[in-house]
Amino acid sequence: MLRCRKNTVAAAIISLIVGAQYVTATANEINISGTTGQSKVTVVIGEVRPGQEDNYSGVNVAPTQGQGAVPAGQGVPGGQNAPDNGKLSDEEASRFLKQAGCAIKGVVRDLWAEDKGPDYECTEKPAASDTGADNAISRQQQIAARVRDGLDSLDISKPVLHNDFGLHAYTDLNINYYVTQAGVQTKETTILDEKVTIQVIPVSYQYTYGNGAVRTTSSAGAPGTWWDESEKNYTKTSTSYQFEKAGNFHSYVTVVYQARYRIGDNGPWMVAGTTEMRSEAMLLRVWEIDVHNVAKDCREDPYAWACPMNKNHPDYNNPNPKLAHPDPFTGQQWHKDNAGVGDTERGKKPRSRERG
Repeated sequence: MLRCRKNTVAAAIISLIVGAQYVTATANEINISGTTGQSKVTVVIGEVRPGQEDNYSGVNVAPTQGQGAVPAGQGVPGGQNAPDNGKLSDEEASRFLKQAGCAIKGVVRDLWAEDKGPDYECTEKPAASDTGADNAISRQQQIAARVRDGLDSLDISKPVLHNDFGLHAYTDLNINYYVTQAGVQTKETTILDEKVTIQVIPVSYQYTYGNGAVRTTSSAGAPGTWWDESEKNYTKTSTSYQFEKAGNFHSYVTVVYQARYRIGDNGPWMVAGTTEMRSEAMLLRVWEIDVHNVAKDCREDPYAWACPMNKNHPDYNNPNPKLAHPDPFTGQQWHKDNAGVGDTERGKKPRSRERG
């Protein structure tokens, strides 16, 4: 009884689809006849009995009574040049039956409240090649976004700033700066189960001298300068700088890196953006040179001008001298802190390195 009921429902649905003129149903099969356009369509759905396989293998199309014959080739692949065989092509018949079958399944599911998940046979599927290409593009975009988002936290070695003078330098002389530990760096990681290589390449160096002056250049500099007697100065380099006033200064270098990445071992390099890394503060004590004539040397008068016991004599080994300008990035007033702990020159303004 249940089977007959389902067959009857199926017949009703197909009748609705093709505009059938009459429907007959038995326990084993359903015969449907109707019209589509100018053709009469007969669909047979049921069990195949032995010896009757041919009865269920196609869909027949014949001219509708009273409307004349269908012109040769009309409604079939090939247009007017196709043979007028009075039948749908195999492709059209297959598509028609599939649509009818899917409609029946849908009604049966609704009628008996069946919920067995999606019916993939009746679901249109995008072309496999298109889906694969879209997924690949989406995956590459996700990897690119993660690389960009992680640049600022990338484990890059911090650059180190140096100068040829060391801790003590002098006004009006060329001070040669240079940077180490700021070369090309390569890191490997895994993103979305893919091996990703990230490489950063230094492209610019911003030197912050601590007195308000800043210079940006593409050079990391190099150690080595010499005295030019004709100029009474050290040779000038692409990274050298002269201080006009004495004082204690915090100098920095900020290295800007161009980042790129590739997926796998042989993928093309792709630009990921830029990131930067700043050095620690380099303390530089810049002195003026004063020369005076004196009557006695420091052995005879240790309190004389330029002698260690003189009240204005600076402590060249002061561990925490006060800065002439606040630190350009932290704002602190002393080399190590903002309180002057351990400053052996508190109350003094070391301006000159005296020579008696």
